[in-house]
Amino acid sequence: MASLEQEIAQAQRTRDTQRTDTERRAAFDRALEDRRFAEAEVEIEGLQQLGVSKVSLDLMRSRLDEVRGAMRREDEVARHERQFRDAVERRDWAAARDIARSLSERMPDSQVGGQLMTELGRREDAYRKQMSVDQGVAQVESLIAQRNPADAELALRILLKLEPLNSNRKRLEKQIEALWRG
Repeated sequence: MASLEQEIAQAQRTRDTQRTDTERRAAFDRALEDRRFAEAEVEIEGLQQLGVSKVSLDLMRSRLDEVRGAMRREDEVARHERQFRDAVERRDWAAARDIARSLSERMPDSQVGGQLMTELGRREDAYRKQMSVDQGVAQVESLIAQRNPADAELALRILLKLEPLNSNRKRLEKQIEALWRG
């Protein structure tokens, strides 16, 4: 009879240990998913005390290290992106280029550095085009002020090649027409 009671007690302890093992593994997964690393480590330690195999524990530690590393990389990418956006906002193209290049060098497996360089190219081109358009408008206005309709008309044609739908078009055309009429 005592032997049966011992077997039942042993079976209950085994069942409780298995439940605890399963619960701890699930808690580890949840902690890892929620990036609560201290809690994940506590679950690993608890599993170690339950006598879980070294291979299982090493795999769990490896997963923990992997998620930590991914989070550090994400944080670094986010930091570089913020710095990049700030530099672009200031139109500090050289700083933005350095930041994108730095990210590409530090994280060659990330596509973000290349994406930032592409975005920088588009933004610089748009800025240069806008500067050219603004200079073109100023040039046309200057020629109108100098009462030079032929050159003003030529400058307007060049401006409209850069930006056919320029918001100043009608106003400038009317001013040039007025100069021709005299």
